[in-house]
Amino acid sequence: MNPGNKPPLEANAPINPGPDAHAAGMRQRGERPVPALLHHCSALLHAMYDAGSGLFSYSTQLVGGSYVNDFQHPLKLRYTINTLLGIQQALQFYPLDWELDRLVEQFLRANRAAITNPADCGLTLALLARANDPRQQEFINQIQKVLEGSNANNLSAQDLGWMLFGCTNAARIGQRQADKDLADELYRTIRDRLIVPETGLPHFSLTGLRRRCTSFGGVVYILQSLAEYGRAFQNEEAIALFRHGASTVMGLQGAQGEWPWFIDAKRGTVLDWYQVYSVHQDAMAMLWLFPALDFGMEQARPAIERSYRWLFGNNQLGASMIKRDPFFIHRSHRRDEPLERPRRLARSAVSILLHRPSRLRATGITLNPECRSYHIGWILYAWAGREGFAEFTELELLQ
Repeated sequence: MNPGNKPPLEANAPINPGPDAHAAGMRQRGERPVPALLHHCSALLHAMYDAGSGLFSYSTQLVGGSYVNDFQHPLKLRYTINTLLGIQQALQFYPLDWELDRLVEQFLRANRAAITNPADCGLTLALLARANDPRQQEFINQIQKVLEGSNANNLSAQDLGWMLFGCTNAARIGQRQADKDLADELYRTIRDRLIVPETGLPHFSLTGLRRRCTSFGGVVYILQSLAEYGRAFQNEEAIALFRHGASTVMGLQGAQGEWPWFIDAKRGTVLDWYQVYSVHQDAMAMLWLFPALDFGMEQARPAIERSYRWLFGNNQLGASMIKRDPFFIHRSHRRDEPLERPRRLARSAVSILLHRPSRLRATGITLNPECRSYHIGWILYAWAGREGFAEFTELELLQ
């Protein structure tokens, strides 16, 4: 496991290969029967893919029963990295009709120069490390430069979470001490500068209003990276931090299983519920709820069930977010109002000043009918190899 030409690891910092579900890139294509959910998600991603650019769509809508893709927004780059990671994970378990090496090669050939964002570098590093691709070193170098640069203090929770996620995978799989050292540095930064001791939640950033206003996504990616790091390196402190934060977030789940979007990191209260995203309910929440369950936090099981059942009509609109034919998952419930973002920030600021948690609205909520490719990619990543929730993975709840 540790070839002679690689530096030895410190005795007190073991690298643990981890469970099979986290050993992507180390196994051949899986042969398990494909669950209905993942079969449909894989087919939907084929419809979202553009072979010429090597990209998955930024947004997709159903128009007259056909998929219509939008590739204009710059986030299509991040969404593609995210989706490739999901396909990679799913292929460890199932014989899906994807040629991952070709997809990654096409994507990097056309888009490598554009991958400069720290979070994107971390996610790409995870993708390449799991494939034992030597190009991972380029992204390790980029992350090192980011940490040494003048903007290191401006990194967000998502930046740091994905960089730690990528470096942890590189160190765990490649068994290089330098990669482990980089992962350790990122972990200490998150522990010492982002995590609020009282709640276990991360600040989203270190400056401005967003210091208190953390997003559900930022929380997810920090918890995911802490679980990955703690498990890979048998770091009990990281696992304890994960458990604290996970317990706090589980306490914020709504009566119908919904997860809030904006959270007060200092008080551990909801600042704004909307938008309530399907991707949070069926995929991103699982990035930390499944590790919580694996760590023996049994309260995660009902939280998982309430979370995905929200998509099947147990929600404010009383409508299923999933369509069967053609398969599609609507994006969110949102406030039916203009200037959504500035109003959300204003509401969050008022909530902080008045110590007044947000409440779900009784009226004025509408359906956001689009779908994003990264959502489908996260479903593949989170649910690949996971058993025990057939009512969701086999779409038994879909009428």
